[in-house]
Amino acid sequence: MLLKLRLGMFLLISIVTCFILSNLLPLSSAYGGILVDEIVAVINNEPITWSELYREMEFIAPENIRNLSPKEKRKFFEENKETLLEDYINSRVILREAQSLGIDVSTDEIDETIKRIKQKYSMDDATFLETLKKEGYTLPTYRKALSEQILINKAVSQEVSSRVVVKESEIEEYLKAHPEYTGPEMFRLRQLLLKRPKDADIETFQKKLNTIIERLRAGEPFERIVMLYSEDTRLIGGDLGYIKRSDLSSQFMEAIAGLKVGEISRPFWTEKGLIILKVEDRMGGMTVEEAKKVIRQQLEAKRFEELYRAWLKGLREKYHIEIKSES
Repeated sequence: MLLKLRLGMFLLISIVTCFILSNLLPLSSAYGGILVDEIVAVINNEPITWSELYREMEFIAPENIRNLSPKEKRKFFEENKETLLEDYINSRVILREAQSLGIDVSTDEIDETIKRIKQKYSMDDATFLETLKKEGYTLPTYRKALSEQILINKAVSQEVSSRVVVKESEIEEYLKAHPEYTGPEMFRLRQLLLKRPKDADIETFQKKLNTIIERLRAGEPFERIVMLYSEDTRLIGGDLGYIKRSDLSSQFMEAIAGLKVGEISRPFWTEKGLIILKVEDRMGGMTVEEAKKVIRQQLEAKRFEELYRAWLKGLREKYHIEIKSES
């Protein structure tokens, strides 16, 4: 799963990258006047400007970020500018490497990709073109975006993914050293607690809860919000550690039912107060075969990460990259 997510991120970043370079359109009037179009980095004499980077952040942001007010969105993007700039640079050097390796993309591959996108979102040709227009694309610039996206994925697959090998003996050794995979099912949870307010404080309580929910939806780390607002276990980021399923109350089990690792529950009341939970990890309760499958995915993800970092480090040394410091 982590491997797929990693490849998915490359896919998404490359779409934005090629769109920026091939079709730098005026920004929405909602952001007029907030940008200073300074150069933030240079790759082999190819400048990257703040407006390009801002456009990329706007495009790849999840829906909850895009729905923020212009002021809140600008603040969020500025706080994450350094990370997004690094991702942007990585996508550019990977694209250059794909081209130098002679990797190409056929018209049929682009056509098939567009076909799958339309099928996935149940769009006919007219709806698809209208959607592109709303996103600031023309069909030619979108096809170019897909072409570069595919190039990047092919390069990562050829140079990194194809080299990820995990032996069965490694999986068996890991399982032997970690018997908890097949032991009782356990959850590692983080908790944010707000104590039940007095009648006179209900309005203040509600405003606080709304702020917490908005910041979580904006993607802020759960442990940071816990340390800012929780009235219990805030010093350890709300970490409750690993708890057996049999030791969890029915309220807790109901709250986390169906949640995947990394997901956050809806607020719910208990005798202690209002609680929000995050599923930090989950293990146990597996058959040997189920455990081996999970371990293989984890080891493959770790191996991929190691190989990818080494490969990317080499690429970044190959191309001249200059990060401009803020004035």
